[in-house]
Amino acid sequence: MGELTFDGYIDAIRVAQVVYLKAGPTQSTWAHAWCPLRNINLQFGSDGSARIVHGTMSAGDWIFIFQSTELPNVVTLDGHLVDWSELVILPPRHHFTFVVSVPVSWIAVSVPTPTAEKVLSSTGNALGNGRLTAKVPEFSMRQLVKLAHDSRSIAADGQQGKDAIETALLSKLTAMMETAAVQSRPHNSASSAEKIICDALTYVVGKEADNIHVEDLTDAAQVEYRTLLRAFQRYLQITPKRYLKLRQLNLVRRALNAQETSSATDIMADFGVTEFGRFANDYKRLFHELPSETLRRGASKTASAMKPSANDSAQIQVKTQQLWTM
Repeated sequence: MGELTFDGYIDAIRVAQVVYLKAGPTQSTWAHAWCPLRNINLQFGSDGSARIVHGTMSAGDWIFIFQSTELPNVVTLDGHLVDWSELVILPPRHHFTFVVSVPVSWIAVSVPTPTAEKVLSSTGNALGNGRLTAKVPEFSMRQLVKLAHDSRSIAADGQQGKDAIETALLSKLTAMMETAAVQSRPHNSASSAEKIICDALTYVVGKEADNIHVEDLTDAAQVEYRTLLRAFQRYLQITPKRYLKLRQLNLVRRALNAQETSSATDIMADFGVTEFGRFANDYKRLFHELPSETLRRGASKTASAMKPSANDSAQIQVKTQQLWTM
């Protein structure tokens, strides 16, 4: 996989519309690879820190997600702890939350709906009720991980062999689902924590880069603060206030990289920061540099990208000479 910065990593994620919040200092390498086969696609990711991810699946594809680092009890899906030997299966347009406490590596297989329904035919009534989790034997999960990595190697060599490896992957997934302990995670009643989280985070996504307060979340979810707090602690394992703080830190990071102004202070102020020194310290703990350093590094990259190469300079000189001799 190609090694990336955190910023490059979140730009590389595909298949779902996600809000990706870095929640802890970087502890290992960020990496991502995209592997298209014939009708299905694979993503390989290595997360470098703890993070919170929430979003909505795109239309048309189901996604099968599994861990390749064999770490137990570090991933929470929609408030439920997921073991490394469990497949997570998300249907199209499904809203989801992932909380991961340490760096992990993962693989995601995107499968068109007609094919996914064949793979999942043995699940019976569980199909179509929302996300599924499928507990499988550890040796079977290791076989799936190896097959996925083999798929990536074959795809890198060109078109030859893609049909066979795709068939093998789908056959493996089908066989696993026939013997797995499948649990359906349907949406609960209107008063459930799931709906509260979905309403609150849907509001967040709709506000994009706007400043948000805790009161906005309680209004969006139409609940009292204590009810919102319990839902956030169950699903995201942090308080609403901490979530909004992480959101603010991550939004400032994106804005600093976007080069919209020459002042880090102006950017921080745009996102509601009032205590600049304390915010800068929080930012450095999370991203290992001060906001001003992020802005300066980004400006340096922009200047380097805009600087003409020796070949470009020669072409400019030739064109100038041509202009003056016309």
